[in-house]
Amino acid sequence: MNNNRLIFKTGNRNFWLLTGIYAVSYILICTIGNRYPMPVRQYLLAALCAVNIVLFFIYKYLISKDKEYEEIYYAETGFSWWYELPLHLCNINMFTCLIGALTRIPQIMGFAFFVGPIGALMAILMPDKVFNNYSFTYPRMWGYYLTHFSIVMNCFLLFGLKLYYPEYFHLLPVLVFTVELSFAAFVINVILRKSGIAPKANYFYTIDAEENKVLELFQKWIPVSYLYLIPAFAVLLIYMYAVTFLLHL
Repeated sequence: MNNNRLIFKTGNRNFWLLTGIYAVSYILICTIGNRYPMPVRQYLLAALCAVNIVLFFIYKYLISKDKEYEEIYYAETGFSWWYELPLHLCNINMFTCLIGALTRIPQIMGFAFFVGPIGALMAILMPDKVFNNYSFTYPRMWGYYLTHFSIVMNCFLLFGLKLYYPEYFHLLPVLVFTVELSFAAFVINVILRKSGIAPKANYFYTIDAEENKVLELFQKWIPVSYLYLIPAFAVLLIYMYAVTFLLHL
C-alpha cells in the first residue's frame, strides 16, 4: 500500500472529495439539463451511461493486467473474464439506466432508479479489500470508484432530469422485474459453475453473500442459495414504497 495523499479509503478525505465532486456534478447536470426538452435530456443521460460503460470495460481490461489484483482476488483460480462480466447488481444498471433513458419504460427506469444506487452504494461503502486503502493512481481504484459513483449519479438522474417519477403502481412491476433479473443471474451462475467455466460465479449474489454484511444476515436466516434473497426483496419493496411516499409529499 502506498502511504501518500492519494490513498483512497471509504470515509477518508479523498472519499468525501470524490463524493462532493459527483454531488456538484449531479446538481449542475440537473440545473442545465432541465432547460432543454425531453429528447435532449434522454440523450444526455444515455450519453453519460454510454461513457460509463466504456469506462467500465477500460477499467476491466486494465485490471486484467494487474498482477496484485490477480494475486489478491484470484489467488485460487487465476484471472478470468467470466468473473468480470457486467452482470452484478450494480453493473447491470449501466445498461438498464441507458435503456430506461431511451425508452422510458417504467419498470426498467424504476429498477435503475431504486436498485442501481443501492447496489452501487453497497459496493462503494463495503468494498472488497483489493479496492480499499490503496492509491487512487491504481487503475483498479479509479476504475472501480468512478464507475460505481457514476452508476449512482446516472440512476438518480432519471429522476433529476425528470425522465422518471415513481408512482405506486410502478412498484410491483419493478419488484417482478428485479426477481426476473436476479433469477436469470442465478441460472447463469449455475450454468457457469456446473460447466466448470467459472466454478465460483456469483453474479447478483444469488449463490452466496460473499462477506456482504447485510446479505450475510439474510443467508443466516435462510441458508439456501437464491432463496436467501427473499428478505432482500421484501426490504426493497418497503424501501420503494417509502421513497415513493416521500417524493409524493
